[in-house]
Amino acid sequence: MKKNIIKIFVLLLIFSYSANTYAEDINKKVEDLISKLSMDNPSIERSKAAEEIINIGARAVPVLIKQLDDKSLHRGFIIAILGAIGDPTAIPVIKKYINDEDESIRWPAIEALAKIGNNESIGVLLNLYKNPDSDSLDVYYAAQSLRKCTKATGVSTLIKAAEDDSPTIVRGGTVRWTSNLAIEVLGNIKEKSAVPVLIKAIKKSKHQSVRGTALEALAKIDEKEAIKELKESSKNDPSDSIRELARDDLKRIENKNKKGN
Repeated sequence: MKKNIIKIFVLLLIFSYSANTYAEDINKKVEDLISKLSMDNPSIERSKAAEEIINIGARAVPVLIKQLDDKSLHRGFIIAILGAIGDPTAIPVIKKYINDEDESIRWPAIEALAKIGNNESIGVLLNLYKNPDSDSLDVYYAAQSLRKCTKATGVSTLIKAAEDDSPTIVRGGTVRWTSNLAIEVLGNIKEKSAVPVLIKAIKKSKHQSVRGTALEALAKIDEKEAIKELKESSKNDPSDSIRELARDDLKRIENKNKKGN
């Protein structure tokens, strides 16, 4: 019995040593690859190093975060790599950089948060979009980054934003709706659980832009349900442009279905 306990203890020590050695090897490899991201190196070499780091995945994240303190490196490049890896543990660090004075760091941080795409990261970007004091280019970049999402795990945050029909009034009197952006993203990722929210927006929103976006998003997710709402909107929506949009979408769906038969 005593011999067995000693044997198990020795095996655990060997395993622990092997795991630590492996982690150290990975860290060293990542550090070597990060050194190749220097702007002094050719772009092909930088791209190849970035690709190798991305392939290492979440194990590279702690080393990448540590290297963000080194201002001699292109920090925007490192942030972009963190976004490509998509590990949520990097969010607290990445979101600090969306307020950086350097746009070459801010914009990669915005895009990285969109690529991670969970409730926390999407919430940060929607708050940036909703804030009337946000830089207009940052707002544009946040919207474009979210529109590129083809999948996201932050569905509950998007649905909550889609339900908020209140506009944001920014400098100069420009109006933007966070709900509009959230609805568009839900349509792009074809999120079926959003269908009731989209139907509510079509029927209840006071803003024609939101109703129109909800119709188009619904058509991407549930064509059968969309046809019903498009028919109703084509006749009863108070806006001429939405009625016309609904008629055009009905024709497009009809023509697509004819070609498919």
